[in-house]
Amino acid sequence: MTPPPAPPPDPAPEHLWEAAPLRAGFWFSVLALIYLVDMADRAVIGAAFPAIKQAFHVSDGRLGLLGSALNLALGLLVIPSGLLIDRWSRKGMISLMVGVWSLATWLTGRATAWGSLLGSRMLVGAGEAGYNPAGYALIGAWFPPRLRGRMIGLFNTAQPMGSLIGLGLGGIIAYRYGWRQAFGLLALPGFALAHLILWAPDYRTRQEPERQHPPVLPTLLGLWRAPSLRCIYLSQLSIAFFIGGYTIWAPTLFMRTYHLNLEQASRAMILPLAVAMLGPFLGGWLSDRLMRTRPDGRLLSASLMLAGALPLYLAGLLGALRGMPMAGVIALLTLAQVCFAAHWGAVVTASLELVPPSLRATSQGFLPLFQCLSGAWSATATGLLSDHLGLGTALLFTVTIGILPGIWLLLNARGTQAPDQDALMLWSRGLETGS
Repeated sequence: MTPPPAPPPDPAPEHLWEAAPLRAGFWFSVLALIYLVDMADRAVIGAAFPAIKQAFHVSDGRLGLLGSALNLALGLLVIPSGLLIDRWSRKGMISLMVGVWSLATWLTGRATAWGSLLGSRMLVGAGEAGYNPAGYALIGAWFPPRLRGRMIGLFNTAQPMGSLIGLGLGGIIAYRYGWRQAFGLLALPGFALAHLILWAPDYRTRQEPERQHPPVLPTLLGLWRAPSLRCIYLSQLSIAFFIGGYTIWAPTLFMRTYHLNLEQASRAMILPLAVAMLGPFLGGWLSDRLMRTRPDGRLLSASLMLAGALPLYLAGLLGALRGMPMAGVIALLTLAQVCFAAHWGAVVTASLELVPPSLRATSQGFLPLFQCLSGAWSATATGLLSDHLGLGTALLFTVTIGILPGIWLLLNARGTQAPDQDALMLWSRGLETGS
């Protein structure tokens, strides 16, 4: 199927920051706002879990399918979306994706049967498939290497901020006005942003007439064969297992452990998510600093942040199981969330810098692909464990097997980062020219 004509690219947006910093800052803010809406539309399902469970009379295991359905669709479409982005248009794909997931979020609030509810969440995942690869590719083009870590870190503050809106504000709306209204209201901003992003500066992936689109399979295999990229991709299997289980079920844990209603549980999640907004920027800043003296600085930064997050998460969950006052549990989980949020910007920046601009969206597509391979069943697995062992024990398991292998894989990726970068650049040139 031939893609529609791409919106016309900007003549020269590469390193837009150097030529027009205000323009670069504005469009960066629009991208971050879209990411915030994305995360809010994704996270609100966790706030609505208790109300949906009551409305549809389902078990925890079946309830977890709502999180899994989104990740399944995302995983199926993310690589095709990344390939299309590198051959079509970054801003065109973002506009299309935002429109689709906003419509799907609105349809979630209108669902009257369990099948239509699952289908709408799958459609949200389908809409999200092409956004992140395209967004990261644009940031990599707009900003020079010395600023990329900080800008991607700043971009990723939209993750906890959007989750804060989805879980916090969404939970309050759901408690006061009904869970359907929460989805309807959070869907609205995306429609306006889908139109606005079409005016953003894009770039031509290949301007030389002698270059051809490289074959799909050799492109994917070439990226996979780079040891450092392979370790980064594989780390997302375990890390996404943690994200998919913990993010969806944490509000329900607070409700059951401390006997809170939906609004109170949503408010309890506000502090960890609000403070976690500092994490991505701090992680990006640290990785930029380490890169001045170490070529593996970004991956070292990410590994250290994950290593700090793991014991804090475990201490907070064990504290909740053993009757620790809620304020102490929230404090521990807040510190854990800051450390975890700090690792992500460094991982993304490292994977961006390993590949040439013409393959960045395709390469970034691997990250959510591997996230979805485990994220597609982590919420369901955590729910099934909860049915048999209790939710607190299930989350302890999810945190441990989610973060620990990720640390090991990111540490291993450091060893071949520099030679892989040179090899990938030479390989991509030969791939595009057919030599």
